[in-house]
Formats: sequence, structure tokens, C-alpha cells
Amino acid sequence: MQRISLLLLSSFIIILPRVGFCQANNESTEAHHVRSYLGDPLLSFSDKAFKIELPQGICSPSPPAVFDGLAYIASTNGSVVSISDSKIEKQYRGTGEMTGTPAVNDHLIVVASSAKFIFVFDRNSEKLLWKFKTKKPITNSPIIADNSIFFGTTEGKLFALDTLGKVRWSSDVKTSVMSPSYDSGIVYIGTQNGTAAAFGASSGKLIWKSDAAGRTPCVGSDMIFYENRNGAVVALDKKNGSERWRYDADISASAFEMAASNTTLAYAHDDMLIVLDPETGKKQWDVHFKQPLCGSPMIVSTAVYVPCSDWNLYAYDLATGMELAHTDIGFAPWGSPSYGNGKIYFPNKQTLYILLPQE
Repeated sequence: MQRISLLLLSSFIIILPRVGFCQANNESTEAHHVRSYLGDPLLSFSDKAFKIELPQGICSPSPPAVFDGLAYIASTNGSVVSISDSKIEKQYRGTGEMTGTPAVNDHLIVVASSAKFIFVFDRNSEKLLWKFKTKKPITNSPIIADNSIFFGTTEGKLFALDTLGKVRWSSDVKTSVMSPSYDSGIVYIGTQNGTAAAFGASSGKLIWKSDAAGRTPCVGSDMIFYENRNGAVVALDKKNGSERWRYDADISASAFEMAASNTTLAYAHDDMLIVLDPETGKKQWDVHFKQPLCGSPMIVSTAVYVPCSDWNLYAYDLATGMELAHTDIGFAPWGSPSYGNGKIYFPNKQTLYILLPQE
């Protein structure tokens, strides 16, 4: 991996605030779908990246889950692989193509499969604990929250299972459900046809419904952020679903997830990275690239990262939009990055790359 360039502020100071919805652990980060992590941003990259080849199959383009020092990535060969800094540690085997980002906690690994199953594994032993069959495929990422497992299906069902596989409740929302998000006893969803909704996590009771937005919800302090089918960003009130603001961009819709901190909301479209004020929806700054972006942005404390099809991973100062670094990652990116343990994890076809800080 060849380092192309590096721009550093000589007096750059890392600030690590514990903010409203920038979660300190990856489990809650994934349940909120904020793609925001605390830690030291990588602003200089080692010329050597670890490359871990999958034994079979292709990595899911969804970001790996990083938990307890390991990266967990779903594979098209029907398995989830846990990876340390230098090798494959465990392989959790199911059937079908595993899709999305696995949900991981101290004891469980939960992953969706195109074979119409939710698979639940013991994280420590690799044992399949149970599986849950659905009528239609599951193409999104499940989450673990509130002692439950939440996920949606392409037939339009939202499920809440207990950790033994019993259905706590389900709701028919009539159209394909995107990856759900959770916050403070409420499950938020978006759907393929542009509907947003909120449900009580314990009861399944519908709290509110809106036709103003869709896609995967991103949890803010008092708003839920959606990207609608036309590429606009819509902020809905968490309590009642009313529209608080909307940012329209003259760009096509994308399937990238947004990244959010308490001061910024970042999203990627075509050849643009756009950063908004989450309270008002006002644009703070943007960057135009010569080639299309190819993965979701990611925030690490004071920096935002975005992968580009020019083979580079770029880092920008979250407050100013100033470029802090970019590095040649050695391939045309296939998916979205994750952060953990001071490293960046990046899936690409049959390989997981682990980008390291320069020593």
C-alpha cells in the first residue's frame, strides 16, 4: 500500500468529548446507525496494511462489526468470520449468503441470511444456538438492543425476537424494511417505499408514522435523520415524527448510510461529501471528488472519512472541511469502513484490509 500524501495541522489536537449520540462503544454505535466512534483518528498511515483473505466467499460490502478487539464480517459463503490483527480467529457457519453487518455483543452473534434465516451463534464457541425462518429474504442488518433482536424483511415485516428465538412481536408495514435503529426504548425504521415509523421496543405499538422519509434511520439527540428516495436528507422529530427540516440536493439518491456526531451530519452522494448542521439542516461544507464515492462516510472523533473509487480513503476535519490526510488503499473499494482499536477495517471482495497508523 503506497502512501500518496499527508496533510497535517502542526498543532492539531485530538478532542474526545462524550456527546449525546456519538457512542463510545461499537455495539451502541451500530444500534443507532450513526457510524460515529470515539478514539484517535488515523491521520498518518503505515505503508503496510494487514490483508486477511477469506477462506471462501466474498465479504459483505456492509461495514464490519468491531467488538472486543475483533472485526466480524459477513460472507457470501454462509458464514461470519472473526478476524484479529493478523488472522482469522473463528468462523460461524450457517447457510445462504450472509448479508449486512453482524450484530455482536458479549455472548451472541446475530446475522441475516438470504436463505430467509436469522442465525444466532455463541460468540465464544462458534456454536449455532438457534435460527429463525422468515417467509422472505432478509437483506438488512439486525440489531441487538433492549434484550431483543430487531430486524426487517423484504415482505414488509418488522420482528422483535427474544434472545432465545421467541417472537416478542411483529408488525406488518407492507413494504421492504431497511435496517432498523434503536434508541431509549424505541425502534425506528425506514422502508423501500419511503415510509418512516417508530415502534415501542417492548410492545411493538406504533408510535408514529411518516411518508416524508425512508432508508436506514440515523439516530440524533432529538431527531431521526433519513435519506429519502430522491436524495434529500429529512430530519423528523423523535417524539411525533413531524418534519423538522429538509435538505434538498440536486443529486441522485444513494444507498450510503449517513454518519452523525452531536455537531455534524455527513452523507455521501455520487462525487460529493456533504456535511450539515444536525440542528438546522444548514450545509456546513462540502467536497467534490473527481471520481464517485463508493462507501458510507465514517466519523472518528474530530475527523470524517470517506472512500473514493480513485482508490483513496480521505480524511477531513469535521469542523472545517480541511483535508487532513488521504492514503492509497491499494484497491477500488468494495464497501464501507469501520473503526476500532485505533485501526480502520475495510472490506474488499475476498479480503479484509486493516489500515494501521504510521509508527
